[in-house]
Parts: sequence; structure tokens; C-alpha cells
Amino acid sequence: MKLLRHGRRAHPLRAVLSIACFSHVVAAQTTTFSIPKGQEELALDMLGRGQELPDGCTLGGVSIDQDVIVATYACGERRPVIELRHPQTQSDGLRTAKFLVIATGDSVPGLLPRLASVIERHEASFHWAATQPPKDPELGRAPLSSLAPNRSTAVSSGLIGLAIALAIVAWAAWRERRLERPQRG
Repeated sequence: MKLLRHGRRAHPLRAVLSIACFSHVVAAQTTTFSIPKGQEELALDMLGRGQELPDGCTLGGVSIDQDVIVATYACGERRPVIELRHPQTQSDGLRTAKFLVIATGDSVPGLLPRLASVIERHEASFHWAATQPPKDPELGRAPLSSLAPNRSTAVSSGLIGLAIALAIVAWAAWRERRLERPQRG
């Protein structure tokens, strides 16, 4: 890769900016996942409706948003919350074949592993709806505004872009010092 030059000086900033922009576009997630209608009963079963749960917990309520299922539990004074998301949307949490299981709220020992086993028994019947952004006929691809990166992908690509940019700047500085040294001879 050649650094852009202006006179004798290399301009690593231009290369850094180009790489940063490119890494953001490459990291963009083009497919989004949503929960189609008609899976409400299955969600209730996956989250422990009518089942014996640790510490006497009972399923308090479930809400289904476009891309997340949120369940609240009553465990005495504690109120744990469990989220089920598509496994490609975040990096933190317990994974099953079709879900990323995230525990928030109050902690209850044994609840998350128990729910994970219940989810695994039922998740084969669950399906995600995958959608791709509409293609712009003039571009032949989705417009960049519709390529929304997810949080973990954006952070990862940002760190990779930064590491590459720093390496280029260090290399350019080293090369510039090397070119400016007087020749011995």
C-alpha cells in the first residue's frame, strides 16, 4: 500500500482515515433478525411457564419486541430479568443454538442454567425472520445508511481499524526518520 505523498512528506493521516472508513463499511451487518408473530406460546414455554424453577421463582411476565424477548421473574424479593436475543447481536451472554441468553436484574443462583436447559428443549421449533435492507437499483447494493453495524462488530472493527492505523503511522514515522538521516559514505 502506498502512502499518499505531498511533496516529500508522506501523509499517513489520509491512509488512516481511509482505513477507518473502509473498516466501518466492511463491518456493517446487512442482515437483521426479528421475531415473527405467532411464537408467543413457544416463548412462554421456553422461559419456564408452569415449570418448577430454582428458589421458588415464577415467570412474572414476558414481552416480545421486534428482536428481543424479555422475561421477568418473581423470586421472593428478587426480580431477575432474562433477555433472549439472536446470537449474532451481542457477544456477552450464555449461548444456545438459536439464542443469546442475557441475565440482568437480581441474580438467582441456578436460574440461568435451568432456563438454558428449558430453552434448548424448545428452541428447535423457534425461527427467526431474517431481513436484508432493500437494494438501491442505482447502487446495486443496500445504501450505506441501512447497513447498521451491531455493537460488538462496530467495536471490533473500530479496534482493528485503530490498530492498523497506528501501525501505518508508526511505519510512516520510522520511514521518514530513515529517509532524513544523512547518508554515510
